[in-house]
Amino acid sequence: MDNLLRLWNSSGLAQVEAGQGFMILVGLLLLFLAIRKGFEPLLLVPIGFGGILANIPGAGMAYSAVENAVQGADPAVLAEMARALGISLTAQGQ
Repeated sequence: MDNLLRLWNSSGLAQVEAGQGFMILVGLLLLFLAIRKGFEPLLLVPIGFGGILANIPGAGMAYSAVENAVQGADPAVLAEMARALGISLTAQGQ
């Protein structure tokens, strides 16, 4: 059971927020209008597809480069960021 919960928590469905879900629905609506109804397909297909891709939960496409670097937690990148900001990497209290 623990493995199933861990799988669910790491999936994209568990991480979806209300705003992301709404924007994915808007993207699907744009795709429907473009493909099924023929309303400006050259314009609506890329907009709808891009709206869906940009709101995939957990993909990190909406994050800035700094936020992606912090979430990646690569020690070399974090050390370089700390050096650029002038932050000491020693433990506090020493």
